[in-house]
Amino acid sequence: MERPFTTIEEQIKKLEARGLNVSNSEVKNILAMENYYNVVNGYKGLFIDKDYNGPE
Repeated sequence: MERPFTTIEEQIKKLEARGLNVSNSEVKNILAMENYYNVVNGYKGLFIDKDYNGPE
């Protein structure tokens, strides 16, 4: 299944919408070095905000 290209900024917005804490300034570098799939599926535990209760 082919997925559309998304920019780093779009990937960050998607992570935030899913409740991940992406406030760290290194997030752009991590997404640039790793891909979105690896971050979400392999490293999501590092970014998840356990206190997140959904959009307000």
